[in-house]
Order: sequence, then C-alpha cells, then structure tokens
Amino acid sequence: MDYRTTRLQKRPFRYLSLVIAMALLFAHCGAWAAESGAQAKNATIVTGIVEENNPQMGYITLYGEDGTGTSGGAEQFYNLRIYNYGNQNELEVIKNQKKASVDDIETGDTVYLKLDEDMNVISVSAVDNYTVKYGVIVSKRNTSLVVEYDDGEQQVLDIDDSVFVSYEKKPISYSNLKDGDRVRLLLHITVKFTRVKEIAVEGDEHYITNIYKGRITYMDDKANELVAQNLEVFRKGQWSRIGKKGSVKFKLAEDCLIYFDNKLIDIKTAQKYHREQEAYIAVMGDYSGKEVAAFVSYRDEEDAEDIPYDDTISLALTGSRVFKLSKLTQRIKVGEGAIVVKDGRLVSGASISRNDVAYVVANRDFDSGIYYAGIVQIGDRSSVDFVQIYRGRIKKIDENRSFTVESFSQLNGLSWEYTNAPKTFRLNFNTRIINDTGVVNQRNFKDYGDDSYAGRTVYIIADGTDTLLISTAPYGTYNVKGVIYELNGGTIGDEGTVLAGPTEFKITDAKVYDLTSRIWKDSKEMTLNILQNSIILKDERIVKASELEIGDKVRVIKRDGTITGDAYIIIVE
Repeated sequence: MDYRTTRLQKRPFRYLSLVIAMALLFAHCGAWAAESGAQAKNATIVTGIVEENNPQMGYITLYGEDGTGTSGGAEQFYNLRIYNYGNQNELEVIKNQKKASVDDIETGDTVYLKLDEDMNVISVSAVDNYTVKYGVIVSKRNTSLVVEYDDGEQQVLDIDDSVFVSYEKKPISYSNLKDGDRVRLLLHITVKFTRVKEIAVEGDEHYITNIYKGRITYMDDKANELVAQNLEVFRKGQWSRIGKKGSVKFKLAEDCLIYFDNKLIDIKTAQKYHREQEAYIAVMGDYSGKEVAAFVSYRDEEDAEDIPYDDTISLALTGSRVFKLSKLTQRIKVGEGAIVVKDGRLVSGASISRNDVAYVVANRDFDSGIYYAGIVQIGDRSSVDFVQIYRGRIKKIDENRSFTVESFSQLNGLSWEYTNAPKTFRLNFNTRIINDTGVVNQRNFKDYGDDSYAGRTVYIIADGTDTLLISTAPYGTYNVKGVIYELNGGTIGDEGTVLAGPTEFKITDAKVYDLTSRIWKDSKEMTLNILQNSIILKDERIVKASELEIGDKVRVIKRDGTITGDAYIIIVE
C-alpha cells in the first residue's frame, strides 16, 4: 500500500505528531527571532522535510510536506532544495529540544534551518517524525516485509541493516521474524517514502494451539461464545476424537474471524443460517491458559473432504492464491476462509511458500471438482538433534558454575557411543536438575556431604557445553516406539487447568528395536510409567508430562524390551 494516497483521517497520529513537531520548532524559532543585531536582521528561516543530510559533503536537502520543495521565509528561495552548511564547528543543532550533532539529523526529520546572508546554514532545529503502527507480518523476504495493519491496509516495507528488531524488549535478528508475527512498527512516514526504524515482536499469546473440526450447534452473540459437538482435533496431519464427550464451549477471541464460502460473516448471521453446520475452528490460548476461538470456517458439506496430506509445497502462486503439493497432481486454491497456520501463527494464503512442509486438509468442490484448502498447517518438524544427550559419572562439581564427568556415552540415533575421556559442562540459571522425588535446587548440586552427587551416573541434556537438564533416571538401552492412545494419572482442575501431569501412558502400533538384527520388530500394546525424573522432549523443547497428548508418536528409551516398565527418555517424533 502506497501511503501517498492515504486520506488524512487514516493518518491522525502522524498529523498529531507533525503538529507537536511544528510547535516545538516554532518555540525554537521564537528564540531565534528574539535575537538582536545584524545577524538576526539578515537571517532567513526555511522549513521542510529532510531528504538527505550529508555533513561530510557539507549540505542538507529538503522538500516540503507536499513534496514541492522548500517552504521558507524568502520568496526567491522557495524552490531551492539544497543548502550548504556554514562553519560546522560553530553550527547550532537542536533535536527534540536537546542539543545534538549535525550527524543526528535523519532523513524524514522535520527541520527549520536558519541561514545567514550567504544562505549557508548556521543553525538547525529538528524533530523526528516517527509513527507507531501495529499489524501482522503477511510475508517476509530478505530485504522486505509485507505487513497488514490493524485497519486492514497492507504495505510493502523495505528493510535494511539499520532496522532494530526486538522481542519482549530484547534484541533479536531480523531472520527470527516469522510470517504471522504480530508486530509494533516505528515508522518514518513522509509523502516520499515510508522507512522502518524499529520492529518489536509481540508475545506468543496469538499462537494457534489447536485446530478442531466439529458441528457448531449454537453461536451466542451476547455471551460471545460458540458451542460445538462431535469434536475432532487435527494433530500431525491426522484427525482424532478429543477425550471429552458431549458439547464443548469456546469463547470467541476479540478479533475472531468467521467465514462461510470465503465471505466474512458476523455471529448473528452464523447463528441464523449455519446452525448445526460443520466447521473448522482454530483456537489459541488466552492469558488464563484457556482455549478461545480465533478463526471459524464453516464447511460446505456438499463438498468432499479429502484424506489429509503430509507433503511439501512444490509450487506456490502467491498472487492467485494457488499451490501444488509434490504428491498431488491437482492444484489447490486458498480462499479467505482457509485456516492457514505457519510456525504456530495464523497467517494468510500469501505466506505459503515453495518448499514449505505442510499438513493440508483439502476439500473438493461438488460442482466444479476443484480442490480448495480448508486447513494448511506449515512448520518445521521436530527433531531430537536440537540438543545432545549424554550419560556420564560425575567426577567433580564447581558449584553453580560447572561439573565434570569421568567419561561419557552420547546418544547417537538408537545407540550409545562411549568415550573414555572426561568432559566438562557449564551450569547456568536455566539448568534444571531432577531426581526421583522431583526438582532439585541447584544449591544442593554438590560433590560433598551426605547428598553428594560425586560418583553418581546421570543423564545430561546439553546445548553444546551448556547444561539444560540433569536427570538421575536409570540407564536404558532399549528403544521402543508407538502412538499414545491413553494417558492416565493426571489431575485436571475445574476450569480445565492441569494440576498434575500423567504418570502413565499406553501406546499402540508398538515396536521394539532389536539390538542384534538392528530392525524394528512388532510388539503388543505397551503400558509405560512416567517417572519424576523422566526426560521428555517435544517440539524441540524439554517439556513436562502434561504436554504429552493422545496421538503423539513417541520413541522411548527403557531398561528392556518388555511391554511394561518405566520410560526414562520420551522423544515425541
């Protein structure tokens, strides 16, 4: 969106800031006017927007707010745009009511220049023209961003190395930005350009936690909620029934979108014309941890829903909202009513890119036979390689700093590789230590006294030499895998909050890795215990047992190949 054609009412904050800027500048100019003597009498004052400031070459270039050139006090210089600096050692520079250097004057600043009788700049008063806008990243490229602002306007913004990027007030790299990120932008907006000064990424409260399919029986515009039944949840490219029977209520997020046939509708229309109709529902966690509906897309039940695809995007035609999967010959259209989630964020179809790995739920139009997307879920698949898993006997502990093991084994794929050499790991504030009773205070991790850890064999989860987790769980050499179909032992509060995680899980499609033949062999269903010091890795994070879910495909390291026992390491694959 080119903001040169945007109306005044759509830029109130910009013009408010300009009024304030002018007030500050006039105040300073008033001080200039109060000067006495020949210099004040012969001085000329001009104003404008900085197009270029080049102190090294000794000049500054201005244009007016309307882009025509410079507005100033001398008629004969009305169209003059380039001004030379006088003696820079004596040049007075004020910016935002504070003394500044001429190098602090930036492109886009509103300035007043005081000129001597030779029309050289002898004083500068400037105010920056930053405007704050909020929006969502539609598409990110190496040198540009497409952003959709809260008012629905979209704009392409150029990005260079000078742009400061932060997340929760901490600097991050531009490469960390993702499509769907909600951002606060600090912008220089003029009639000639829009320049990005700063990008601040907001928190993760807008992440999509689940996508459901079910029949919406009621939409309540007063309570701002929906009621659905026969719910299934979409996880890892498969539909599975949720554990709760009967109807489920979801509050609607403040900016919840409701679509039918790619048209945006309101709650009353949904209740009047689409009651008892099946829909896809994307939900996110609110500040209390409860799920709220962020996007509702009603299905046309005459159209057939295809089996979900787990595939790679081989072609993405952004302008026409069409993409292809590598294993499907037909092209798939992406309408406004499609739920597109990328890296956990709700995005538009414009964010779908070639080589994205996606789970896709496609529907086939009853009349035309054309495929269109109901759900596109894009994201990196989790891998255990984000950490290193060691097991070693503790030799020495430098309290709160580091510890050394005498020798160690490192998990490489399905086997442990032994190294007969010491290795030292760093401790930091984020290091967690767990034993068979729960979390251990790092102050109690020492190599002396009755509870000494010297000589104990532990698991070490590390990022390089930085220790993330230390566990006293027993040594396991057998790998088993399967799909979780039941979780037991957890405690859920009245409002759905997790009070205690599960202590047992059951897997189907179970297999045991035979160490001799080095192949996976079928097994009966397994029942496995979760210990206080079990290590659980999921979505490239160390997680609690409460984050395990029915439908998770897991690999477990345990003592033997039996169908029962304790799970020492649980990896969600």
